[in-house]
Formats: sequence, C-alpha cells, structure tokens
Amino acid sequence: MSDEMDLLAVLQHDIAERLRPVCGAMPEIDFQQLVRDIAAVKLKYGVEAELSAAFRERLTSAIGERPNHSSAEAS
Repeated sequence: MSDEMDLLAVLQHDIAERLRPVCGAMPEIDFQQLVRDIAAVKLKYGVEAELSAAFRERLTSAIGERPNHSSAEAS
C-alpha cells in the first residue's frame, strides 16, 4: 500500500505542475480535488500506458522500484 501511496503522491505532484498554468483562476480547494481525481483515475486504470519514458524513470526512482513494463518493453 505504501508504494501505491508514493505513486499517487508523485502523480499528484506531476499533474498539479502541468495543470497549474491553465487552472490559475480556479479556487485552490477545487484545483486540489481535480488533481486528486485525475491521479486516482490514472492509478486505477493503468497509468503506465500514458506516461512518457522520461516520466516513468522519474516515477520509478521516486518510489524506489521498477514496476513491470512488459508491454512497453515489447515495443
């Protein structure tokens, strides 16, 4: 469960960084809820397919282990 929470935190940070410029006028509480919802969906439905290779590397470094990327390695 800890790895999943670490992954969720990293996803939330990345999503917030990318969305902040376009959601600047949004109330902070609403923005944080949007970020949490997006991260939860990505985590639930397999975030690996949508991540760039560079972000996958940062992500795996942040959680301290390499997730199974069998579909990414096959291509």
